[in-house]
Amino acid sequence: MGTYIRTVAEVQGQDGWQTNTKKVFTNNLTWTGHTADPFTNKPFFSQNYTFFELLAGVRARHNGIVPIAQNRGLPDDTADDSMNELINGWEDCTSLTVPEQNRPMTIYEKVRNRVDWDTNGFSWVTAAELLAVDYDVQVAEQNDPGAVRSLRSALGPTYFVHLKQLSDLGNPSMVRVLFAFSG
Repeated sequence: MGTYIRTVAEVQGQDGWQTNTKKVFTNNLTWTGHTADPFTNKPFFSQNYTFFELLAGVRARHNGIVPIAQNRGLPDDTADDSMNELINGWEDCTSLTVPEQNRPMTIYEKVRNRVDWDTNGFSWVTAAELLAVDYDVQVAEQNDPGAVRSLRSALGPTYFVHLKQLSDLGNPSMVRVLFAFSG
């Protein structure tokens, strides 16, 4: 069984963080196996274990990769649309309030009450953090320590296409990717 990622891009505007709905990320149709849109609103959606390791230390296969956003949880200002996409809705809730207290649910409560219990490893990273990574650092495969290559090479070209498309959404410090893993 593999590990998969679920992502949502958010852009900060005058009204706070908003879910990106623009289909700007290249959708490699060979991954989907069907004729989908050539673009999607979700970045970094492919099963790339090197990327998972860089983000959160998930499925670690290299020596030399330092995770950026391990165990951060989700920000308190996460947009509700983004939360819903990441966690597939809320269990036993007809609204986004705690019924007995008539107050909005916290991000922690939304994650705790998620419908999809197979989803885990909730975290986030800004485009600025991704752009600041030294992609020329050399990494070694754990199963073959003699095989050394750059992080850039290990991540592959599609990662950098999505990174460019993500940074084009706005000021990189005001653009972020929320993510969770499943499988």
